[in-house]
Amino acid sequence: MTIDEPKIYVGSPQLGEEEAKEIVNCVNSRWWGLGPRTDKLERLLQEYLGVPHVLTVASGTAALGLAIQAFQFPTGGEVILPTFTFPATANVIVHAGLKPVFVDSDPATLNIDPAAIAAAITPRTVAIMPVHIYGYPCDMAAIGAIARQYHLAVIEDAAHALEGRIGTQKIGTISDATMFSMDVTKNVAAGMGGIVCFRDPALAERARNLSYFGIKKISREWYDVIAPGYKYNFIDILASLAIAQLQRVEKNLARRAAIWQQYNQSFSRLPAVEVLPEPPEHIVHGRHLYTIKLNLDRLDCSRLQLMEDLFAAGIDSRVRFPCLHLTSFYRHLGNYSEGDLPVAEDAAKRVLSLPLNPDLTEADVNRVVRIFTDVVTNHTRLT
Repeated sequence: MTIDEPKIYVGSPQLGEEEAKEIVNCVNSRWWGLGPRTDKLERLLQEYLGVPHVLTVASGTAALGLAIQAFQFPTGGEVILPTFTFPATANVIVHAGLKPVFVDSDPATLNIDPAAIAAAITPRTVAIMPVHIYGYPCDMAAIGAIARQYHLAVIEDAAHALEGRIGTQKIGTISDATMFSMDVTKNVAAGMGGIVCFRDPALAERARNLSYFGIKKISREWYDVIAPGYKYNFIDILASLAIAQLQRVEKNLARRAAIWQQYNQSFSRLPAVEVLPEPPEHIVHGRHLYTIKLNLDRLDCSRLQLMEDLFAAGIDSRVRFPCLHLTSFYRHLGNYSEGDLPVAEDAAKRVLSLPLNPDLTEADVNRVVRIFTDVVTNHTRLT
């Protein structure tokens, strides 16, 4: 890396003239909080996703928490989710007075394994929470069949999969509730923010009331407080960013897919790297995090050393994700041990995410390919 070559990071938000214009217009309007731009974003999301009820809130975590609380599950109910996910997925379950039940991953996609879901169901199970890892849609047909058989709610954590589709069905239209994230690293980034979609208007109304202090408007003069709600509402100044980014979401997806394919073609030739499989043609991948698995037995160094060498050469990399069932809090909560969920545990030791965003130039992509290839090759054992 030379002094003229800045580091290339895993998740960098896209900021262009459209975002700047929207922000300036919002600032000049003197209305920065919950207002007309938030309403506009929700209408645009309804159109893009094809769902009747959309609520934007302060974060993806808030969206997921509101989705769970809208159902009013009995305290102590169990929610089945993958261990291979970010802590927010499990944390909101605990905050709702429910118990997370972690299960293993599909070895190919790293998404939640439907067979593991079925095996984990008990009389206390109230919901399934699949997570579309890296943007690859889960097997929602199998998950939906299990949910119908046992009369369970399905709440999707689709933080990575705003663009995802299975056949003609957009992610967001399939289950009882679906959450998307607008965090600074996401494909549509507002800096912070979340989206939750519902099919049932009563659930949507309950979530909306909870998102703003539990207030239900009666008239311009009066309101009622129907529950001890939260200050989770979205604001117009952030909606301005998301409105601009949503206009380019499909164009950006195409660019992400092109970079993804270039990475796959380059890295599949490396004996120390395992490229994750592509979905079948009827599935649209959200392309949020480009991630490979390292064949650690072919390397003469640890994953951490590899990451440090990449960073020294100007390329950021991240681990997405450690297994939640082996973290201190959740290991104790569920009495889990190492080896309980072997597919996810193996993946957690081997995965590595590399830079992917639509603003990467061809020179940037070539630089990532060259440096990653050189660093991995230099650490590859001769056999």
